[in-house]
Amino acid sequence: MTREVNKLPGIIEVTFDQAAKVASVTYDTDKVSADLVRKAIEAADREIAAEKAPRPDIGSILGTDATDDN
Repeated sequence: MTREVNKLPGIIEVTFDQAAKVASVTYDTDKVSADLVRKAIEAADREIAAEKAPRPDIGSILGTDATDDN
């Protein structure tokens, strides 16, 4: 998943916690839309767990493993 998301322009950071099966994506909202980030995450068989915007110019999306039963 991290490779696919990192291909998008404006990605600041992608982290993936293998044990928890949770990824966090931080991106520049002037360079990439939340919709494109969501689509990249979902294309990697992940689900969107939460979204937040710590600043108007920075977005953050939390993704989880789509096959996780939790």
